[in-house]
Amino acid sequence: MTNAIALFARTLRRPRDAATMRVWTELAQAASPGQARRLGRLLEVPDGARHSELDRMRKGETVTSGAGMVRALKRVSEIADLGLDDLDLSAVPHRRVVALARYGMAAKAPALRRHPDPRRLATLVATVWSLGAKAVDDALELFDVLMTNDLLARAARESRKEKLRRYPRLSKDAGKLAAAVEVLLDALDQEEQLPA
Repeated sequence: MTNAIALFARTLRRPRDAATMRVWTELAQAASPGQARRLGRLLEVPDGARHSELDRMRKGETVTSGAGMVRALKRVSEIADLGLDDLDLSAVPHRRVVALARYGMAAKAPALRRHPDPRRLATLVATVWSLGAKAVDDALELFDVLMTNDLLARAARESRKEKLRRYPRLSKDAGKLAAAVEVLLDALDQEEQLPA
């Protein structure tokens, strides 16, 4: 019985392995030779750095400041410079590209370097292709937070300052109004006290 199950599993594995190899080959062939070289360099760790370029590109900017926005836009530009955003990946089922990109987003660079060429290149193509959209989303989200927190907070501070500048005039006018109302109320009290 165990041999039959193992034979059945091997029989099912062969077409699945062939389909996976076709996906890797299609994705690897979607990149030009120049793009393939640039993608391969993403797995290298630059001198003096602790992480690969891919590791650095996978991390979005979290500092909500003008400098953080510049770094987020630089990340978008670096990913766009790889030229994978206009690749035609329609020959590969979208779910397979997404699954490969998800793996590429989580895997460490040394593990990716150990994969055979078609799998490594296919994983990098899917990952960087997916990273393009993610980097733009991250930059837009950072811009939204920056606008909401920084600019609206600045507008609220300016509004408070303007109110404080007007406050002495309001205080003076409120004092005159209070004195006028007091005179009016005294006049009404005196009128009530007069015999009819």
